[in-house]
Amino acid sequence: MYKIYTLFIFNIISLAAFGQSAFTKYENMQDVSSMVMDSNMFRLLSQIDFNSTDPETKDYLKLVENIDNVKIFSSSKTSIRQTMKVDVQKYLQVANLEQLITSNEDNQKVQLYAKPSTIPNHVSELLIFLEDTSGASDQDSVLVSISGTIDIKQIFKLAKDLDIPGSSTLQKLSN
Repeated sequence: MYKIYTLFIFNIISLAAFGQSAFTKYENMQDVSSMVMDSNMFRLLSQIDFNSTDPETKDYLKLVENIDNVKIFSSSKTSIRQTMKVDVQKYLQVANLEQLITSNEDNQKVQLYAKPSTIPNHVSELLIFLEDTSGASDQDSVLVSISGTIDIKQIFKLAKDLDIPGSSTLQKLSN
């Protein structure tokens, strides 16, 4: 019985560690463009006093306040693009994410996955993977990971505001 508990605890710790570091290797990798924003950045943004009565601004501030981190990685190097794809597939096997959207348009495949939250219309993690399907060697693959308490209705606006590659496709899908 002790072995079963030990294996169970080890698996839980491994899963948590994998989730934390699944894409960290891309942060400082050569030939990868990256942008990583953590919760401190979002807390600072949410504390800016806009003195706005605009409901859209208030919703945006509420969304930003509840984000823990955003990681965006892109590369046009074929070997890195293939590694990203494999890493996304591995992560999806252990992270318990649900596929929300897959879109193939203009030689771009966009896949959107989310981890449900206990709060209605919210997710705790959002993973977006954009890859070129034309076979061109100079096109980027883009990996976006967002975690926190995310209002799914507002996330498309955030993607557009952060100028995340593929956000225009996501915006079309949300309409």
